[in-house]
Amino acid sequence: MLEFTLSKDKTYYIVTGCDKKAPSAIIPAEYNGLPVEEIDKKAFSDCGYLKSLTILKNVRILNRYTFHSCKYLNEVIIGNEVTSFCYQAFHACFELKKVNFLGTIDEWAERNLAQAFEYEYDLYINDVLVTDV
Repeated sequence: MLEFTLSKDKTYYIVTGCDKKAPSAIIPAEYNGLPVEEIDKKAFSDCGYLKSLTILKNVRILNRYTFHSCKYLNEVIIGNEVTSFCYQAFHACFELKKVNFLGTIDEWAERNLAQAFEYEYDLYINDVLVTDV
């Protein structure tokens, strides 16, 4: 179960919390008929059981420490509309080994999305392992 807050301008939703015991999470493209465009700072912090995460279209922003200390998180699928990962969005996610970006390698590089990850991981672009960046 995710928690949502309506943005100040009432045009989109922000994910602000999660079920701390859920093994997986899918960030939906919409909630209550509006797009989900942002995941708030520390929204998933200390979700100790989270192993997999899927971020669908419309989400554009992941704030700092969004997934802080999700110590068992090992796979993330990221939609190509994400344009901003704040530094250390995945801080202390020691088990994160697979990041699958559903865009192009150029989009990944242009948006500097790698800055959100502190540890070594395998980058996949549309389910294809990137071996040379």
